[in-house]
Amino acid sequence: MKQLTASLVSMFAFVCLGSGTAPASDSDVSAPDGRYVPVDQRPSGSASIWKSYQDAAQNCQLVQSWIDVPVGCKVEDFRGYPTLFLTFSDTRAMTTYRDVVLDRVAAPFCDSFNRMDVPARLVMYVHTARLASVYGCDTGELSDWLSIAKY
Repeated sequence: MKQLTASLVSMFAFVCLGSGTAPASDSDVSAPDGRYVPVDQRPSGSASIWKSYQDAAQNCQLVQSWIDVPVGCKVEDFRGYPTLFLTFSDTRAMTTYRDVVLDRVAAPFCDSFNRMDVPARLVMYVHTARLASVYGCDTGELSDWLSIAKY
């Protein structure tokens, strides 16, 4: 879990702080977050796994539509793990909105993948503190808060 945690945290800046997307072609499909992903790069497994990504992305869109809530949300497949990234603007935002976001977005995300025995991860990030923590949906393990200041 520690190696995965370090990898997820190092990828955070790329995934949550912005990443480029390639132009779409006829063989591309829309990913849950709106990116275009070639068919051979879609998450492996059944259609229900892909549906779980889409459901999580819709929940993220709901969170992002809450204008007064300073929380970002994104779903990505990272090294074979479905990963939900939650970004809180600061520690106050995390304290204020963490429970509602975990209940409405993270819990359904983890439950969905746990029902299919697919290991999934949740990465929580506090922007002003530049700290991240990783939760393993399948293991129930939460990492310590790790600094990503060097990334």
